[in-house]
Amino acid sequence: MILYVETNFLMAVATGRESNVQEILKTIPPLVLVLPRISTMEAFSALEYDRKGRKKFDRQVDEQISQLRRDNTSLNASAMIKSLEQAKLQHADLMNDVQDRLFDLLRELSSQATVVDTNPQTLLAALDNELIEGEPTDNLILHTILHHSQQRAAETKAFLSENTKSFEQPEVRAALVSSGIKFFSNSRSFLEWGSRHPSGF
Repeated sequence: MILYVETNFLMAVATGRESNVQEILKTIPPLVLVLPRISTMEAFSALEYDRKGRKKFDRQVDEQISQLRRDNTSLNASAMIKSLEQAKLQHADLMNDVQDRLFDLLRELSSQATVVDTNPQTLLAALDNELIEGEPTDNLILHTILHHSQQRAAETKAFLSENTKSFEQPEVRAALVSSGIKFFSNSRSFLEWGSRHPSGF
């Protein structure tokens, strides 16, 4: 059985939304994870964006602390400064958690997953057939998955992504179905289906 994953899966693990990753990974073999290489680059970009947002939060906290330090009489101001300083420390730890989880997953996938490059044929197909309008990266990821699926036509295939906005569009679902790929928007549903499937795990 082949399971396709993409950027959303990587970031769901990194941000703690995906809790079944080890249950998925321990099924290998016979489960074969396939990841478009472009998804790793998109995940790094998402991590950078996340860190910028968190740094903005830290700056806002610093501004609040600066204002509170000007209050020389309120015990509440002093207590709040301590709470905000503690929050900054925990926030820094959280930023590190996100990065560590992403990097640890990529290390695991580097030895367990098949990483698929986008070849010129797939790139042209994505440019000529915009199945996901306004989302060129998701569209390229989709075409990369569809192209790989064509080479493994006889195998049971599934695609796991929480990104229903892009991948549950009618045209996209039709393309996945015609390629023999069953779509799942959450890992628990996939694991339950896989355990019942005759050629599953």
